[in-house]
Amino acid sequence: MNDNFVSIVGYQLEKVHTGVIRWLMDTLNTNVSMDTKYEIIRRTYSMIHPNNSLDFGKDEIIAITCFPEYAIGRKRKIDLVIRIDLAKRPSNYFVIEMKVDSIPYKDQLSGTKTDFLQLMPDYDPKNVTFFLYLLGTSSVCQVPDELHSFHIVSLPNIIGIYRGLPVHHYIYNDWMSELEAEAAKRDAFIKDYEQSIGIHDRDRSSYWQNKGYRGRQHHYYLYDEMKKHAKNSQHWAIDNGGNNPVMNYWGMKQNGWEPKSYDGHAILFYWEFNHEDFFLKACLHGDDTNKISQESFTTLRAQIIDELEKAAIENGARTRPTYGTFVSIFKWKLFKGSPANLPHIMEKADKIIALTRPIIKRIQ
Repeated sequence: MNDNFVSIVGYQLEKVHTGVIRWLMDTLNTNVSMDTKYEIIRRTYSMIHPNNSLDFGKDEIIAITCFPEYAIGRKRKIDLVIRIDLAKRPSNYFVIEMKVDSIPYKDQLSGTKTDFLQLMPDYDPKNVTFFLYLLGTSSVCQVPDELHSFHIVSLPNIIGIYRGLPVHHYIYNDWMSELEAEAAKRDAFIKDYEQSIGIHDRDRSSYWQNKGYRGRQHHYYLYDEMKKHAKNSQHWAIDNGGNNPVMNYWGMKQNGWEPKSYDGHAILFYWEFNHEDFFLKACLHGDDTNKISQESFTTLRAQIIDELEKAAIENGARTRPTYGTFVSIFKWKLFKGSPANLPHIMEKADKIIALTRPIIKRIQ
């Protein structure tokens, strides 16, 4: 068993990472010199402003105070706020949201920014910087198109900011060791996959766990590898579908989904990997007053299935009839062999999309 404290407590817990950063940065901790704290600030600043120098010196810092789970009333907690108090000038703030194995939503980012700035009526943009730290599978997931002034700090960037500091303490050493192990795990994924007997290894579930993968982490990295073999890799978006790893054909400008009007109602059709299956799905818009009725959707669904079964595209099969917001219609089992051939899977997925999209369009 790994005796690294980060691994024992849980790398996936955001509190672990905010706690270490607080330990490094807060001036109450004299185990870390002010020179080192300032170097972290300088590296962080130069990451987002590579052509500019930090506009205050170490000797201007009066105190650095860190606030984990910074509460704004009862409605919001920010993962970490770092306040840098300066002599004869306003304080600087680093506002940090952290994601390990989940993805940020734009409402969270916009809400964090809005709520925090409401506390600062004399807000000066140069004094407040917003960061989104991505430390695990979040780094391969789709981030919001609108970041609301947040700067993305990926795992390699995080390692670059904190690596090589003159801190001789197990807290720092254990944390850096786990960050680097996380990065190495991502780099080694394809080799681990090729040596496995499958991504959904029910009979040998300990294989991925023994390799250090958390939960379904290996599914997300698999999708990230698969994207590289797609006709348009940037059109595929990896998401956390309610704890299910999914990857759908999102399009370059969210235009990969196929819009359709049927019986006076708007529907969006889309294609999605969910675990090892590839689905054609429908997003049924609206509330109970303007959403397509179950009867009308059942009729449309039957027409689509009839056409798909006639076309016999890659041996797909109808799914169980359901009615809701996100509804599956047809699925294909593209993973074959141990391990499956990723370029072949994506070639088939691209082919399925190309052949099924016209069918959806022509049905009236």
